[in-house]
Amino acid sequence: LSRLMQTMMVFPEIDALAALQSSRHEKTVLFTVHGTAGENAPAVPRTDFEPDTKAVSTAHFGLTLIRADKLRQLPKPWFHAKPSPAGDWGEGKIDEDIAFWRGWEKAGNSLHLANRIAIGHAELMVRWPDINLEVHYQSMMDFQQKGVPEEVWK
Repeated sequence: LSRLMQTMMVFPEIDALAALQSSRHEKTVLFTVHGTAGENAPAVPRTDFEPDTKAVSTAHFGLTLIRADKLRQLPKPWFHAKPSPAGDWGEGKIDEDIAFWRGWEKAGNSLHLANRIAIGHAELMVRWPDINLEVHYQSMMDFQQKGVPEEVWK
């Protein structure tokens, strides 16, 4: 937090500054940049991360500093999810955080990644007793998609 605050103080033109954070579900970090068709880190050249910060379109809120004066001026609602054109929450939906960053940018505010500051992403795990009465770990996403694993005690 102190390194993020220091970086924000060094760059007063930055309105919001986010730490690099990995996804819980994908093998990537959570940010997007203009011109990469929604792709994250693989589409961005490594050299873009040599400076202290990188301008981005969206980032994760896990550890993000936002200038309060810019937040006060931001039109509401700030977090407003939108369903897909099909009316469901599948492909084409807009999550609350993405809607926030789109409104943030539309209001003329900047968002940067702090290229030297990375944090982890907590993930809930299910701990099952397996058939040998030892611990079997399962991610919540795996549980939601597949249910109880075959190799656990029943």
